[in-house]
Amino acid sequence: MARAYQIVSVGFVLLGLFVLWQSIQLRYFSRLGPGPGFFGVWLGGLVAALAVILLLQNTLPRWRPSGPLEVLPPREARAPVAMTVASLPATVLLLPLLGFRLTALGLCLFLLLAVGRQPWWLSGVVALGCSFGIHYVFTALLGVVLPTGAIGI
Repeated sequence: MARAYQIVSVGFVLLGLFVLWQSIQLRYFSRLGPGPGFFGVWLGGLVAALAVILLLQNTLPRWRPSGPLEVLPPREARAPVAMTVASLPATVLLLPLLGFRLTALGLCLFLLLAVGRQPWWLSGVVALGCSFGIHYVFTALLGVVLPTGAIGI
């Protein structure tokens, strides 16, 4: 199994270096802040660095993991993970209809109540604070336009 990880690691090192090389050819900073090459430089560098770490872990005997790799979460964590993953496409579909604030409110409530099993009053307070607070930060402070939805909220 270590051989497969080594091959994949080398592939990701090459991919990260390619992204880094292509991004260096773009401007890193522009007059307004980070330029078109900023994200790619960091992404390519991080992918390459993490792939080198993975390659070293699977090449050097003292760093190699001793047991088998667990791909799936433990049985008791599978339902919350599945509910969380299923809530993301629902959020994407509801965003244009309900707008950011109501969709974020519903997502936070669902994650806190159904997945996190928190008390309803705490879930309501946190969800209201998160959805309306994030909307305020992005629209008022950062000047980012977020969807308002059909209702206008």
